[in-house]
Amino acid sequence: MILRINQADHSAALPLICPSCAGRFSHPTCLGENLLLATFGIDVEYWSPPSEQVDRRAISEPLTHAEMVAFAAKLAEVDQVVPLLQPPR
Repeated sequence: MILRINQADHSAALPLICPSCAGRFSHPTCLGENLLLATFGIDVEYWSPPSEQVDRRAISEPLTHAEMVAFAAKLAEVDQVVPLLQPPR
């Protein structure tokens, strides 16, 4: 068994494999369980999710109308630039 601790949010879980069906399960653990497991010598693995999965906007304000209009304008510019990036025929 390995206790996996997420470095981003400090949540932890025990990945488990069922001996009868070989199904994979993840059991979320609380701080008390983590301390108990670590005290008894279970292996501890720290991991971080890929940066692409971390939504930095989740903790900030929602997009404003002005931001959405500015984004749409940037998309329109991309449509004009993309043909210029194609190899010559």
